[in-house]
Parts: sequence; structure tokens; C-alpha cells
Amino acid sequence: MRYTFTIIISLFSLVSIGQGLVPEIATSYVFSAPRGTMQQNIKNANGVSVDFYLTPKEKRYSFGFEMAYNAYGHDKSRQNYTMEDGSVAPMDIVVNNGFFNMMLAGRYFLMDGTIKPFITGKVGYSFFNTKLSIYDPNDLDQCEPVDADILSKDATVIFSGGAGLRWDLLPKKCPGLLSVNISANYSAGGKVDYMNVDAPNHSHATHTSDVYAQFINIQTQVIHEHHVGNVYSTSLEFLDFRIGGTVRLGR
Repeated sequence: MRYTFTIIISLFSLVSIGQGLVPEIATSYVFSAPRGTMQQNIKNANGVSVDFYLTPKEKRYSFGFEMAYNAYGHDKSRQNYTMEDGSVAPMDIVVNNGFFNMMLAGRYFLMDGTIKPFITGKVGYSFFNTKLSIYDPNDLDQCEPVDADILSKDATVIFSGGAGLRWDLLPKKCPGLLSVNISANYSAGGKVDYMNVDAPNHSHATHTSDVYAQFINIQTQVIHEHHVGNVYSTSLEFLDFRIGGTVRLGR
């Protein structure tokens, strides 16, 4: 991911030099609240976004793309796990639910000044996935899982519109170099299947299936199934709130 960011920034810089565009990069904390039928199965999501925009000189509009990852479910338990060599040992079983958005975006500033209101429009894809990771409890850092698997994944088209404010932190010394952004966005998309280990309600209307993982009881050698989450199917619908900072890369 680090190399991907480096390549993207380099490409944006080259494009801006050739076309007379000013590049910028922004990062924000994102709080997402599900709406519609999706709120029956997801309480909320927390994540981070990274945005890249290009602005023509002396213009109020910008275009670029945004990437955001949000986590909405987490579960950890201790189970006896059978290794590839046949040995059995207690392991930490961690299940994480999240979604990743990649979107083309456009933005327009309604006025100039130290504090500038803006509106945005975006279109892209939202990728939902649930990952199961097995860690050795003796590995305090848990930098590498003993085993990992994707239990559920799906994707759908997503559309988004929003509004916000940009506050220029250096309006006199270096206008536009550093700024703080706050915004709210409404996003909607098609139907998507997803898991949640922290579902607030068990909705029979949207619940489609259950997911289990097999583990072994050391004393009895009996293999048992451990319930790791429910699968739901609803239309994507979120309202998110963001706060973060922007750095202009060009002069």
C-alpha cells in the first residue's frame, strides 16, 4: 500500500506539471452511520480516508479520487486450532468486518476566503469483506497470523454527494498550503452481501446465512463448529462525517 501511494502521488505530480494543475493530498477520520435497512445490521463504522485532488490554477473546481477503509465489526476468542502438521494448540481467533471504497470525485468551492464552503460528488465501488485471522497468543506483537482466510466478500457500485467547509491555516503566509476540512456525505449503492459479528439486531428479513469455522477439542478430540458471524443482504446506504487535513503539493 505504501508503494501504491508513492506511485499515485508521483503520477499526480507529473500530470499537474504537464497540465498546469495544482495537486493536493488529504487524510481524514471517517465516522459512518448506516441508514435504511442496513442500520438493522451495522451500528456504525470508523475509518480513515486518503484523497487526491487536482485543481486548475485560479479555478474553484477540483477533480480526483478518494480511498477510504472503514471497520464496523470485531470479534476475538480463544479456540484450539489444528496446525498443518497435525499438532493442536490454543490460538486467538480474530474476525474483522470492514469495507473499502474507491471513488472518482469532483469538488466545487462556493466562494473564496479563509473559510470556504464546498460541495462534492463521487462515484465508485464499495468492497465489503470479512477476514478471519488466527494468531499465536504467545506472539505479543501478532505481526503475522498463523493462518488467515476471507470468510465473506462482495462489492457494489456506490454514489455519494456531500458538503463541507475548508479552513485555510496559513491565509497570509502561504494561502492554500495547509488546511482543515470538515464534511458530511450521503452514500447509496446497490444490494450487497456482508457479515457482521457485532450486529445490533438479528433481522430475519435481511439475514441470509450463518458462517461457522471448525475447531477441535483437545481433550475429547471432537471437532466442533464455532459460529463466527451472520451474513446479511441489504442495499448500501451510509451517512458519513469527516474531519481531517489537506496539504498542497504544488506551488
